[in-house]
Amino acid sequence: MQIPHQIQILRSHVLRMAMLSHRAVDYSIKAFEFGKPEFGRLVYDSQHQWREVQGLISECGRVLVDAGSLVDLESQFARSTLQIYSSLRVTYAAATEIAHNSMLMRDGGRSLRSKELRTMGRFVNVLAALYTVALFKMERRHAMTILNYGYSWRRFDLALSLLRGSLAHQTGEQARYELAVACSLAQIAHEACEIAEAFKLCLDGEGCSGTLRKRAA
Repeated sequence: MQIPHQIQILRSHVLRMAMLSHRAVDYSIKAFEFGKPEFGRLVYDSQHQWREVQGLISECGRVLVDAGSLVDLESQFARSTLQIYSSLRVTYAAATEIAHNSMLMRDGGRSLRSKELRTMGRFVNVLAALYTVALFKMERRHAMTILNYGYSWRRFDLALSLLRGSLAHQTGEQARYELAVACSLAQIAHEACEIAEAFKLCLDGEGCSGTLRKRAA
């Protein structure tokens, strides 16, 4: 078995996973921002592709594990890939939850009332786009943009805290749906940082950058 070839296959699957994750985030945010349930349905329509790529990654992982000592499973590349894979799974689940709550809100004849949620959604969508571009182009600067968004992060955290406090004191399904969306957006933002940090550490790791760039080529 050719280990470098298997690593290249693994990377291609993770890239596909990142693309599907970003697409789910984008569609779910549009679903609640514009009150368009068709965007929410697009997230659900991608679930068979999502399950397929997870199965391919699992199979690739089993092949590498079976290689035993031929693969350094404790390498920075392996740890970073595992973190990115885990964060993408959490991100997709959170995006699906947003789509679900958006569709429930729309089915109940309700529309989004919170301007803060719209702003937060756009910020989170930018984060998802940045980590996806970073992974595809193998460019550190996109990951660092996420990690260095100091002022934007402070605004996001403040808006989230205020919104959660406000919605927690309200009753009714509208408040419950919007609070659920806010919590999911917070989760996606957190995972974007995890992905950016894992990507940065991998590029900084000894030999890791060269391995990734070689496989990308």
